[in-house]
Amino acid sequence: MPPSEGELFRRTLGERWALLHPDIQKRFEKNPEVGHRLHYTGTLDALTASPIGKVIAWLSRPLIGGALIPVVDHDVPVDIEVFSKLGHPAIFKKRIYRLNGRPPVTFTSFMLGNARGEVFEHVGAGLGMTLRLDVREGHLHFQSGRYFLAVLGLRLPIPGLLTPGKTDLLHQNVGPDRFRIRIEINHPIFGTTFVQAGEFREVVVPEHAEGDRR
Repeated sequence: MPPSEGELFRRTLGERWALLHPDIQKRFEKNPEVGHRLHYTGTLDALTASPIGKVIAWLSRPLIGGALIPVVDHDVPVDIEVFSKLGHPAIFKKRIYRLNGRPPVTFTSFMLGNARGEVFEHVGAGLGMTLRLDVREGHLHFQSGRYFLAVLGLRLPIPGLLTPGKTDLLHQNVGPDRFRIRIEINHPIFGTTFVQAGEFREVVVPEHAEGDRR
């Protein structure tokens, strides 16, 4: 049985896990069995890409699909599914962005940890990034470390100038069943390239409907 996000984050944060808001702790302690998924839905009030960000998104699309979205939009419905796979140690996260006036964008990544408490997020075609976790005023903060290319079991570092930029993600508690997410990516030369911000809540999807959505 793969670990839940909470198990992975608790191991990484150590004593700092206790500083998280209890609602966030409870949210991440859920561990869906293989064949079942956690479902979240929400709306992005901000979805932006700078001119250079749009170029980066288009150039990287053959490798990482919808990980970077080259549009500016608002009031964008988003569905998120968290799940595991039989025999795979990773935690998977699928996102569906229902853009206004455009086809939906789907993006799936997976997250792995190791015995040293490191966390790695893989976004596609062997590309990924290390994640540093922290607690800020009771909320959960993620910041990217180095970007890498996974080849033959090795993680080869990618120079920062050749990446979209440093990623900061804040999971901010709103209530027992609601939270806000803000993602900002900043390039060392080109400044802010991407922003996503919105509020989400957990929803229950009937098992038969869950099967229909795979």
